[in-house]
Amino acid sequence: MKTPFTILTCCLLLATISSGAEEGGTSVALSLASRTAEVSVGTFLDTETREVRVQIHNDGKEALEIKEIKVSCDCTASDFVADIVKPGDRYTFNLSVAKPYAIKPINVDSTAVVESSGGVFAVHLIGKVNPTLSVKPWKIEIQRNADGSLPEVMPPIMIESQIGHSIKPVSLKSVGNLVQYEEGWESAEGEHCQIHWSLKPEVRGEQRNLADSIQIAFQHGERPYQVEIPLEVVGNSALIVEPDRVNLGLVSSDTPIKGFFLVSSRQLGKRFQLKQTASDSAQVSISRQEISPGKFRVDYKFTPQSSEEASSSAIQIPVDLVTNDPAASEARIYLIGAQIHSAGCCGRTIHHNQ
Repeated sequence: MKTPFTILTCCLLLATISSGAEEGGTSVALSLASRTAEVSVGTFLDTETREVRVQIHNDGKEALEIKEIKVSCDCTASDFVADIVKPGDRYTFNLSVAKPYAIKPINVDSTAVVESSGGVFAVHLIGKVNPTLSVKPWKIEIQRNADGSLPEVMPPIMIESQIGHSIKPVSLKSVGNLVQYEEGWESAEGEHCQIHWSLKPEVRGEQRNLADSIQIAFQHGERPYQVEIPLEVVGNSALIVEPDRVNLGLVSSDTPIKGFFLVSSRQLGKRFQLKQTASDSAQVSISRQEISPGKFRVDYKFTPQSSEEASSSAIQIPVDLVTNDPAASEARIYLIGAQIHSAGCCGRTIHHNQ
């Protein structure tokens, strides 16, 4: 889990955004009067990079010291250099967004925050990265049978080129030594590749929760790949939370945000208890509604702390979910974002797929 970044002391005002300004890229203009912007980088492949040119205009009467930049996602890089901008001048830097070697579609949701002597500037980047190669499943959770035993047959790992290139497995490794592979995996080749596997016989008798990961190295056309698929053997009473993290984005100090997430038990009809941990930065009210046996919709209302003296702050609010079975594992979801202390600019409702 990444630690949220320190953010925002300014009012949220939409900046001017122009597409196609620089060699097919995107440019955005910020100023002391218009400090933040949301920019779409569109949908692109994991072999591609999207560039955003950011320009900060010092429309004030004093020199503006540009100190540092912080980004919320490792998919975002910058050529930022600290500088001093004279009144009337402009400071320009570039943001690049890339997610190489993706194995599933990935939503881009990244915020770049520039700290200066005149306050902060922020650019929120959104978009989507599509993989040139698909790996399914990208995460394996094995559910025990009702009697506690484990299934003998597992669905194969499917590797598929999305651009018509050949796939050739090079090596396989079970980090925790729980997995065995069928013979012939190394000879599989083509645009579609299947790897058949199963848990080792001595593992199937284990009653405890187990964890492993499957490392696969292969060649995709001329491009070498290595992926790691986490594997977990869980008990029937564990919880599933969808999603496990909610990005609140930029939050006004006086406008609540509403949303929900889904919680279900791996054991049909299993009831659970819900509790909220304390938060110094905000108040969160939570309610739940059972939408099917063992599956709940959990609604929350996030009300930021209102204070004229309060400085802007990062938000990270954990919500713990605990079953009424003492042996059950706990689950946790985080509400994350950045709070800015300004009047009515950011209120909205966040929806997730049911």
